[in-house]
Order: sequence, then C-alpha cells, then structure tokens
Amino acid sequence: MAKIVTDHELAKIVKHIVENDEIDDADVYKKFLGQLAQVITDFMGGIPGTVDFEHYESLSGRKATAWFVAIQHDENVPEDGGVWKDYDTDKPVHEWASELI
Repeated sequence: MAKIVTDHELAKIVKHIVENDEIDDADVYKKFLGQLAQVITDFMGGIPGTVDFEHYESLSGRKATAWFVAIQHDENVPEDGGVWKDYDTDKPVHEWASELI
C-alpha cells in the first residue's frame, strides 16, 4: 500500500534527513544534496555546481562539518535573487559555515 504524503510532510522529511544525519555515508549524502539542488534549481533557477564540505571549530571549541552546494545564478533567477536572495551573501564559505555551529 502506498504512503500518501503532503508537500509539507515532504519538506519535514528532507529537514529530518539533514538535521538528524539520516544518511551517514558521505558519498551518498553528497549525491543526495546534489540531486536536491538540481530539483530546486530546475524550478527556481540557477545551476548547481560543486557539493562539498569543510570541517569547522567554533570559538567555544565545538566541532562540526558544514556541507555546501555552489549555485550559479542563471537567466532563470529573478533580478531580486528569488529564493536564493537570503543565502546569496558576500561572506566567504568559512565565515557563514562557522555561524552554523
């Protein structure tokens, strides 16, 4: 029997996967992020690029890994930046990633 899920439930599932490290193989997680970025850019504009991670340590000594996906703007991204505008900062990767931990 099929499970029927709503759009909001799908969003919760993606959030759960990311926040709870449901995918513990780095290569599989990298593929997951790349395909997720592709789906989003297919509908919201942009071109997904490199998927990678960096290890960081906060000022308090907490260590974490921050994954990232490079999104190149294309002609399908609105002039105001669309869904990417709040994430399209001029900060270097190590600065915004260190804010996550």
